[in-house]
Amino acid sequence: MDRADWSDVLAEFAGARTFAETPKTEGSGYRRHKDAGKLWFRERIELLLDPDSFRELGSTAGSAAWTKVNAQSKNPMEAERQAVPDFTPSDNVQDRCKFPTISMTL
Repeated sequence: MDRADWSDVLAEFAGARTFAETPKTEGSGYRRHKDAGKLWFRERIELLLDPDSFRELGSTAGSAAWTKVNAQSKNPMEAERQAVPDFTPSDNVQDRCKFPTISMTL
């Protein structure tokens, strides 16, 4: 039994996830935030939580700009293939995470 090759679909999701996780450093909001000496929210999350415990839910939710990769191709499947050159992630980050255990002696 042949298994479907989902590598192209998984690559698109990986690309969208990378877009969502990477701030647009040229944006005025990001520059204003950093110029004020503040950490970007993902930087704050990294400092607050246990290492590698942050698991974002819906990381590919947002608005994508799709463009045809090779619209002039004579192959109909290739002519319809699209890629995401730009992605604006949702402004609502939801996650599962683990907070560090803090032991204190009084």
